[in-house]
Amino acid sequence: MILDARTLGLLSALMPFVLGLIMSIYWRERRTYAGFGRWVLANFVFGAGYLFISLRGFIPDLLSIILGNAAIVYAEVLIYEGIRLFYGRPAFSKWNTLVFVLYLPLHIYFTYPNPNINARIVIVSVALFILIIRSGLTLVNNPHPELKRTTRNAGIIFLLTSILPLARTINALRETDPIVLFADLMSSWFTLLGLVSIMAWTFYFFLINSARLELDLEAARLELVKLATTDPLTGLYNRRHFFEHAEIEFQRAKRHEQSVSFLMMDVDGFKAINDRYGHDTGDAVLTHLASILPGEVRVFDLVARFGGDEFIVMLVNVYEEQSYEIAERIREIVAQTPFMFNSQKFNVYMSLGIASFAAGDEDLKTILKRADNALYCAKRNGKNLVCVG
Repeated sequence: MILDARTLGLLSALMPFVLGLIMSIYWRERRTYAGFGRWVLANFVFGAGYLFISLRGFIPDLLSIILGNAAIVYAEVLIYEGIRLFYGRPAFSKWNTLVFVLYLPLHIYFTYPNPNINARIVIVSVALFILIIRSGLTLVNNPHPELKRTTRNAGIIFLLTSILPLARTINALRETDPIVLFADLMSSWFTLLGLVSIMAWTFYFFLINSARLELDLEAARLELVKLATTDPLTGLYNRRHFFEHAEIEFQRAKRHEQSVSFLMMDVDGFKAINDRYGHDTGDAVLTHLASILPGEVRVFDLVARFGGDEFIVMLVNVYEEQSYEIAERIREIVAQTPFMFNSQKFNVYMSLGIASFAAGDEDLKTILKRADNALYCAKRNGKNLVCVG
């Protein structure tokens, strides 16, 4: 292959247009995030810039030199803005604006009043170097830890490709004679490597967007799991989740002849609280209890809202004597912790029933029935008590 700068310039114009078209279809048909539109536009602007430059000698210098190079520099600004938007930050950067504002009049000056192609190459390359470095550092300094690996790799690619305009600056400064753009071998290589850079950046734009989409899908899945397993009022596990895990623990206890205990409890006089203070206060009582109960058991025990004002606790590998001590501790702490809501302040009391796995228990319902009977025994005997079933 002959590295002809004009041919490569046309190829460099065609490829960003194709990439921009692919990104546009993806942007329209798939979920994308803020900033992706800037990256799409950047590819089209890259394509237009390279097209104008490759047509130098066939179109006015205003288009081929001024507008062509300005388009390439502005495409880098768009990429930076896209990264900022992707991170949820404002797109505008005063430093990028300053770079562009300084670059443009200098480029015009060395095109018309004092024509100097070497100086123009230096000015364009320095502007590109600064903008690419800024994009790379912004990608590396990602505020989203979950995307750190992907954006860090993308940032490294940007930082590596910043060597290209730096090398072109050095090459232009070393040349004593004016560079003949379409006859210069180095210009051909710089054009080819620039095209490779754009392709690599585009690949990472897709990758970053896809990585974030995967994270959001996983977050949505976890939210659905939470909705399916959690009581919306108290934040505790719900009845469905309790039965799923309690059945597993029951079978394990039965198979290995170990123990599992259940504490069933409800609020004493809960209906009276609702009638006197209102249902908002009643709901606040339940959330108050939900804030206490998990702290009184181990992390691998299970606390759930069983329904209404009823709560249930599953104690893994805990026998009846230990479960009674835990139940008494819960009862005392609840009774001694004043409940405060708006202007109301009063004490809340609970009755608890205990049942532990016994050799004759054939299924989970048998144990829970004994715990329920023990709870009603506590109610009948004066409330604010613990009974064993």
